[in-house]
Amino acid sequence: MSLDERYGRRSGKNRRVIVAVAIIGITFLVWLIWVALQHARPIADITLISFDVRSDRGVSIRYEVARREKTTALVCTLIARDLQTSIVGEIRDEIAAGGAARVARQVTIPTRARAATAMITRCSPISR
Repeated sequence: MSLDERYGRRSGKNRRVIVAVAIIGITFLVWLIWVALQHARPIADITLISFDVRSDRGVSIRYEVARREKTTALVCTLIARDLQTSIVGEIRDEIAAGGAARVARQVTIPTRARAATAMITRCSPISR
């Protein structure tokens, strides 16, 4: 009596399971690479150039947006924070589609108290 007969091992039946698992694994790996490449190239690259606290009621901010596609309209959220890092001002700046792929902007953020810093929190496509 062989060991296969003795312990009830079947040869050839597991091949279908192995092929199915391999196909699912390869499909998942291709999807994972595609998702990683999509997130490695953001829709816009934002660079803060400078900010200037003009008064207790406003901060001027200069920034640059490099869009992947110049046909994409964007909305950027700009905030001003005080010394305790509380948000004292926020504005949404819309950048229209068309024009150049690299856009420089200068915007004043109205504040309710004196700000210490200003920043761009995000830029995302406008969905209409």
